[in-house]
Amino acid sequence: MKILHKMTKHASLVLLFALLIYASAVSVIMYNINYARVCNKVNSMSDEVFIRCKIESFPEVKNQKTKLCARIVESGKGFLVGEGVYVSSKGLGSELQKGDMLEFTALPILADQSSNEGAFDWRNYLKSLDVSVACYPEGNRVKIIRSHSPLQKIYDMRQAFVAKCKNCISPQGAALVSAVITGERTGIDEESKDAFQKSGIYHIVAISGLHLNLFVLGVYAAIARIRAKRRKKAVLSFAASSIAGIFVMIFTGFGVSVIRAFVMMLILGGGAVMRREYDSKNALCMAFFIIIIMPFTVYSVAMWLSFLSTLGVILSMDIVKSPRLEFLHENIVGTTFVTSAMTTILTLPVTASAFGYIPLYGWIANVLVLPFMPFFMGSAIVFAFVPKVCAPIFGYALTGMAAYITGVAKGVAALPHAAISIYGGVISAIIFVILAGALLIYLIHKEAFRKAIAIILILTVAASGFLVYNKLNDNWLCITFADVGQGDCTLVQKGAQSIMIDAGTQGDPGYSAESISSMLRAKNISRLDAMIITHFHTDHTNIAASLLEATKAKRLIVPLYYDIRDSEARQNRQRLLQAAVKSNTAIEHVAADCVVSLGADTAIEVLSPDSDLYAENNDMSLVLRLKHGKTVVMMFGDAEEKGLEKCLDSGIGCDIMKLPHHGGYSENSKLIIEKCNAKLAVASCGKNNSYCHPDRRILKFAEDASCDVYSTDICGAITVKANKNKKIKLSTR
Repeated sequence: MKILHKMTKHASLVLLFALLIYASAVSVIMYNINYARVCNKVNSMSDEVFIRCKIESFPEVKNQKTKLCARIVESGKGFLVGEGVYVSSKGLGSELQKGDMLEFTALPILADQSSNEGAFDWRNYLKSLDVSVACYPEGNRVKIIRSHSPLQKIYDMRQAFVAKCKNCISPQGAALVSAVITGERTGIDEESKDAFQKSGIYHIVAISGLHLNLFVLGVYAAIARIRAKRRKKAVLSFAASSIAGIFVMIFTGFGVSVIRAFVMMLILGGGAVMRREYDSKNALCMAFFIIIIMPFTVYSVAMWLSFLSTLGVILSMDIVKSPRLEFLHENIVGTTFVTSAMTTILTLPVTASAFGYIPLYGWIANVLVLPFMPFFMGSAIVFAFVPKVCAPIFGYALTGMAAYITGVAKGVAALPHAAISIYGGVISAIIFVILAGALLIYLIHKEAFRKAIAIILILTVAASGFLVYNKLNDNWLCITFADVGQGDCTLVQKGAQSIMIDAGTQGDPGYSAESISSMLRAKNISRLDAMIITHFHTDHTNIAASLLEATKAKRLIVPLYYDIRDSEARQNRQRLLQAAVKSNTAIEHVAADCVVSLGADTAIEVLSPDSDLYAENNDMSLVLRLKHGKTVVMMFGDAEEKGLEKCLDSGIGCDIMKLPHHGGYSENSKLIIEKCNAKLAVASCGKNNSYCHPDRRILKFAEDASCDVYSTDICGAITVKANKNKKIKLSTR
């Protein structure tokens, strides 16, 4: 009844909030409908089209490649006009600026989605930037039309600031200052970036409302010294802070967190002018107008981190001002601790889903860094405007401050168990536990012990049911044929046992390794029980080497036989063995008749090779037969004509087969497919690969044998679940 009474008392606010939620939902739905329409049309395109677009983001140049987001203003396809486009190309030049126009002819494509469970979803990220398609034109085919925008002076100021940082501050300090003030993070090395994430202070290198707050505080402090009536000061402050806010938004590229802070600032200033009381919670809810106007921001991690962290600060102020916590009043250390704790808790679901782990000691890093940030940012802002003569002095100071911040991040990140990995299903569990814990604390505070005990019993029964359900599902075998482009990676799971067979790619090994690590995290696998390498070619090993170096496997199982004349194979084998030794991973060499057990009724048998007389590494690939009760899975590695000929003498009848050599053709392919007599087959290959895998002849052989073929270039990651009685379930990304 009390809740109903409060809702009635504040009916207008409740109604306004409900309307904002409803309008936001409608706006997002309409945006998604249009986005799906564009995607369907782009999917049907096969020819290059003319595109003229206006650059909307500050171009990033890294490894001679320029990346930017733009808005299409003219195109050979009318439906593309007005859509966002991501452009990546070499040779565009470092002088390219926001507001410039680009003209080129290219094939618009859809950005890749997350093809492996838990991996970074590139398409969803671009969607958060209101980008529908991607283009990769050749730099020498792109025409650049320089802009004469009235905002060019601000863009030039930004560019001059970045150059000034590079000239007067140490490389590491310049990268941090540029990131904090302009949002340009390309200069931060991977080690520092990882440290900022694991220490829980990555938010400091993202553009936030703090930038705007510093400018506004400066404006208010200056106007406070003017002798004038209070209302006149309020009007002057509102006008000046609005101008300052617009400048900051233009300078930083209109980040959603700065826009959110600008909306709240307008409400604060407007309230002062109209002599109305300012409520920070109501003002924060008004930030939903951003979603209504720009519905794509609902997919932005920065948007929700900004919203939830600001809410955490507001709630922490309420806690600090509580009469029962008098010891926190005007206590800087206590206030900082409470603020850090509240922002960490409220942003936990977002940080966990975005980064895949929880920074356990984030509160320590925040307590050490947050009070220091206004001074650091203020110094950087002053540095932007001081003359060249004084710039080196500020440069030395900023170098020292940047070293302190980076040192704190690396020190905290180096602590034992600094970051706890978050696995699939845990994020929702975290939210549930936080809500359940809050409810229990409330009930106990109200001395409603019976209700609290009842809730504890319900949670206990639910947890028991969940554990029983998981135990019943232990009888299923789960095989994930991961998408690593043109390469191979297969994950086999049986209960708590997990084995990876090959892990390599011809594409970007760093990106693919991160994708596979994210997949393992999503599947609640902190360390593989074993990693099996079928042969030592790069497209089967380079990701495996990265995983071994990160201590992701207990055992490394490699072929006893390989072609020692192959330099690529020798180098890859040496790297794998060195990584295994360095990470204390046990090493085993196997050949025909060896068996790797996955518990009762489940094992991987090595069928070949039984000697090194196959002459070539592909033909000496380990051919594996996985048995799970009556269900049989055949995996042929990269075996070709001679290797497959040897297999014809073995019992290779199966229910599921992984096509040899990524679906490539050989003289014995037809016989192998016929003898396997599988219900379904999988080919691991990359989009538009130069080998035309899977080969059309292979697809025809499979069709004739009534075998369904799935390939990772089309389906993304392919997951097959099977019980001991040949019952099979298949799902794709």
